[in-house]
Amino acid sequence: MFRISSPVTVNIEWLRQINNQSELFLTAFMLNANGKVDGLSEIVYWGSMNRISNGYTSTDGSIVLISSLHEKVIGGETIAYYKLEVDLDRIKQDVKRVVFVVSSNQNQALDSFLNAQFSMSYGERDS
Repeated sequence: MFRISSPVTVNIEWLRQINNQSELFLTAFMLNANGKVDGLSEIVYWGSMNRISNGYTSTDGSIVLISSLHEKVIGGETIAYYKLEVDLDRIKQDVKRVVFVVSSNQNQALDSFLNAQFSMSYGERDS
């Protein structure tokens, strides 16, 4: 049987343009066996209720959204990104699925973000 190891890291990154300060956001929904969240505390997003020093977390501490917008310069272009980390061993037993959603602010269509990339990796911790 194939098993994914913790942590699972979810990233969204996009080319940041000087004249467009719109952002993409990552949200994690922790779903029960009926495919529903048990409450707002089971949704992890920028500005959610469980604030920690470096971001926001689920009530069980299994999902952490690194809250600050990060930027890196590659080949003279600014790449903006957000990151979620999931510790599979800490997820509550009644959570049967975690769904990740990418959204934008300022009513921007997702296709207006140049070279946006969504990626997931597992079993690697940042040093």
